[in-house]
Amino acid sequence: MIERARGETVLLAVQDTTALNLSTHRHLALSRAGRGPRSATAPASQWLSEPEWQALWCHTHRSATPPAQPPSTRAAVRMIARLGGFLGRKHDGEPGMIVLWRGLQRLHAIATAWEIFTQARKVVGNA
Repeated sequence: MIERARGETVLLAVQDTTALNLSTHRHLALSRAGRGPRSATAPASQWLSEPEWQALWCHTHRSATPPAQPPSTRAAVRMIARLGGFLGRKHDGEPGMIVLWRGLQRLHAIATAWEIFTQARKVVGNA
C-alpha cells in the first residue's frame, strides 16, 4: 500500500512539474515575442485565445465591446504587463518575467469572467 501511495505521489509531482514547465515556457516565449521585430505587426491571436485578447482589450480600455481585429503582440504584452504592475515609464525598458507572470494570472481570471458573462448575455438575449 505504501509503494502505491509513493507511486501516485511521484505521478502527481511529475504532472505538476510538467504544467509548471509549460506555463514558464509560455511566459518566456511571450516576453520574447513582445520584444521581437515582428511584434508590432503580428496579431496577439497567435499567443492568446479569442476570449483572452478580447477580455484583455476590454478591461484595459474600459470598453464593453472588443475590436474586430486583435491588437499586436507588442501591445498585448504591454497590456498584460500593466495588469502585473508594469508602469511603462520612459526608461523602464521592456516588461520582465515577473510582471508578465502576474499579469497572465490576472488575465486568466478576467478572461474566465469574460467567457461566463458573454455566455450569460447570449442566454438572456441582451447581446
